[in-house]
Amino acid sequence: MARGKHKTVPRELKKNINWLENKLGVKIVLGISECARHKYPPGHIRLVEKTGAGFRARGYSGNGVIDFFIICRDLEILELIAAKFEVSF
Repeated sequence: MARGKHKTVPRELKKNINWLENKLGVKIVLGISECARHKYPPGHIRLVEKTGAGFRARGYSGNGVIDFFIICRDLEILELIAAKFEVSF
């Protein structure tokens, strides 16, 4: 996992983040984790914005919210991730 300053991932999100990295071969760059209330179940990942290199996403855990980036190397993987998030996440 490509990690910036922040290195820990909540256990509820580890399974989904590892799936993205291993199955699709993308890089994940973790952002800031904040304690906050939310309406999503723990382990839920939501795409927030499409960027030039991939997606900005938000993951929800039992303790709060973590922002991270999904970096794709080509357009096919980018489209596949967008389709997977609409169907399974």
